[in-house]
Amino acid sequence: MDRKKILSRAIGMSLTFGLLAVPFATSMPDVVCSAAEAAAVQESAPIKAAAVQKTDVVLVGSLQDELGAAKEWDPADTKTIMKSDGAGHHVLTGHLPKGNYDFKVVVGGSWDVNYGANGEANDKNIALRLLKDHDVTFTYDDATHAVTYDYAGKDAEEKALAAEGRSIVLTGTVQSKAGAAKDWDPSDTTTRMKAIGHDFYSYKMKLPAGTYYYKISVNGSWAENYGLGGNFDGANVQLTLPKVQEVTFYYNDKSHHIADSTSYTFRADKDLPVLSGSFGAVDDPLMRDQMLDNLFQKTIPLQKGDYTVTVKMPGEDALTQQVNVAKDGDVTFYYDSKAKRLIADDGRIREDKVYHDSWSTNYRVPFEAVKEGTPVKLSLATGKGDVTSAKLVVYKAKITANGGDEYNPDYTAGTVTSYPMTKASTSGDQDIWTASFTPTSYGLYGYKFVLNDTKEYGDDAKPGSTGELKMRGVKPYQLTVYSKDYKTPDWAKDAVCYQIFPDRFFNGDKSNDNARANAHVR
Repeated sequence: MDRKKILSRAIGMSLTFGLLAVPFATSMPDVVCSAAEAAAVQESAPIKAAAVQKTDVVLVGSLQDELGAAKEWDPADTKTIMKSDGAGHHVLTGHLPKGNYDFKVVVGGSWDVNYGANGEANDKNIALRLLKDHDVTFTYDDATHAVTYDYAGKDAEEKALAAEGRSIVLTGTVQSKAGAAKDWDPSDTTTRMKAIGHDFYSYKMKLPAGTYYYKISVNGSWAENYGLGGNFDGANVQLTLPKVQEVTFYYNDKSHHIADSTSYTFRADKDLPVLSGSFGAVDDPLMRDQMLDNLFQKTIPLQKGDYTVTVKMPGEDALTQQVNVAKDGDVTFYYDSKAKRLIADDGRIREDKVYHDSWSTNYRVPFEAVKEGTPVKLSLATGKGDVTSAKLVVYKAKITANGGDEYNPDYTAGTVTSYPMTKASTSGDQDIWTASFTPTSYGLYGYKFVLNDTKEYGDDAKPGSTGELKMRGVKPYQLTVYSKDYKTPDWAKDAVCYQIFPDRFFNGDKSNDNARANAHVR
C-alpha cells in the first residue's frame, strides 16, 4: 500500500474530525479594526485558568474535593497545588471533616510521576483517619519524596485509634445485604469484622441466593486491602450461593488470607493440633491455621540440633517425625492436615539471597510472550548451600469472567505440572538453579519455585519484576502463550490506525470551557 496515500488520508481524516489544528494558507483580506474594538474584544475574552506546571507538586486523593478541587483523584486540579517553603519541601494546609481518606502526590499534573507510601514511586496510597474535623498540614519532601501530615491533637488521636485496633471491614456486594448504605464502601462499619483472637477476624450474616464479590479493606479506606489468595490489592473473591444461607467470613491479619464457611471450617481451640517434642514444654502448644488453608503452624525458639517432634490432631493418630535444626533461632513447625505431613522451617533458606527477575534474560528466556511450542528456560538464585532441592511448578490458568475484574486468571482451578530444577552453577555466594518447559497449548500460564519442599518463591504482586518467599500461597509469575497459528494480517502491517474515544467528546466539566460564545471566522 502507498504510504503517501495513507498519510494523506490520515491527515484528511484528522482535519475532518478536528484532531489537528493547522493555519489556513489561503489569501484572506486583512481585517482592520479600531483600537476601541480591539480592546472590547480583548475584554470580552475569558481569562483561561492557570494550568498545573511541570514542576508543580499536587496533593491528590479522596480528600481533594474537601480541599476545594472539583473532583477527587485529579492530578491536574490547581486547587491542591502544594507551595514550596524554600527549604526543600512543598506544603499544603486545608480543613478536613472527620473520616477516612486516601492520598498521594503527583508532579507535573499527570500520573506519569507520582509518589505514595514511604516516598516510593507508583506505590500504594497513604491512608489518613480523622476522628474529628481538623486543619491538616501535608508536607512533601523534595529529596525523599515522602509525604507526611500533621494536625493539632494528632498524637492523642493516633493513641485512640491504636487502642481501638485495626478496623477490618468485609467490603463488596455483600454490604448492602447486611444493611450498609451501599456496596464497596470501606468506610462503612456495618460489616466490620470482629476480632476473635490470634489475629483472626470473623463476620456472620445471612445472604440470599446469588453470586457475590468481596475482599477485605483496612482502616476505612482502600489504601490497604486484600483479595484472592491474600494478595495486597488482589482480585475480588467470588461467592455463589444456590439458596438462602448463613455465611461466616474469616480473615487473618498476619497472612491476610480470606475464607468463608461455605468452603472452610474454622476450628475452635479444642479441635486444633497440639505440638510437642524432645525440646520440652511449650507455652501454648496449639498450632493455628493462619493461612486459612488447613496448614497449622507454631513458632518456638530452639538451639541447633536433632529433635523428635510430635503433632496430635484431635480424632487422628499422632504424627511423630525426626527434625534437624541447622542453626540457633526461631523454628516454625507446619502441619499439613491434608497431606498428614510435618514441615520445619529453621530459616536456613536466606530470604535475601533468593532472586528471580521475570524481566531479565538472565532468569527467563525468552522474557516476553511466547508462541505455543516454544521452550522457556527459567532460573533462580538461592544462597550458596541453602537449598538441596528445587522444583519449578507451572500452572495453566482457568480464566473466569465477571469476577469483579473483567477477567481473573484462576491458577488453582487450571492444570499444574512440576519440573525438577538442576543446580547449574555457583556465582559468589549464590547457587543458580535452572529448569525448562515447553507450553504445548496457548493460554495464560503462571509459575513459581518450591525450595527444599518447604518454601515457595513467586511474584510479590508489586510494581516491577521481582518476587517474595513464603510458606504457601505465593502469586505465580505470569507467562502469556499465544497460538502458533496467529499471524498479523497483511493489511494491518502498513495500516494507520485511529482509536476514537466517544466519551472524550462529552462535556463532563463545563467549568473549564474557555471558548468564546461569540467566536467566529471573519
